[in-house]
Amino acid sequence: MVLAIFATLLTVGAPSFAGKVGEWRSRAQALRLLSAINLARSRAIGHDSTVTLCPGHPATKSCSGLYSDGFYLTDGVGGVVQHYPPRQQIAVWNSAGTREEGRSLSWRGDGWGSRNMSWLFCPLGGGTHWAVVVNRLGRPRVVQDWGVCPP
Repeated sequence: MVLAIFATLLTVGAPSFAGKVGEWRSRAQALRLLSAINLARSRAIGHDSTVTLCPGHPATKSCSGLYSDGFYLTDGVGGVVQHYPPRQQIAVWNSAGTREEGRSLSWRGDGWGSRNMSWLFCPLGGGTHWAVVVNRLGRPRVVQDWGVCPP
């Protein structure tokens, strides 16, 4: 009897728990990107040089690919400052949800970014997602359920 009740509770609770895990993964990756952006901007200002955030796969160790494969910070001469590996079960899209994000963003020595940019961290299977939005001044913010993750 107790086992039947426990099995019923697991059956009802498992889908909602899976959605929460996806949300936590999405938020964790958004916070990792936020940390990388703050490091990039700080380093650009501190060294009065250009620092670039770009997508890249750890096997290639180059700025190419998609943020879903991980991302890098590089200095003005192409040296890797920091590598951030990919997070499982998270896809990274542009704010409209029309393509996976693969563009780079650079900060100059005065702290200005090369463009406005947004990354959506979409859990595979749907659910609550998180986004990182950077304005032209280079200042980032993390926002919940901003933009459109593809179905």
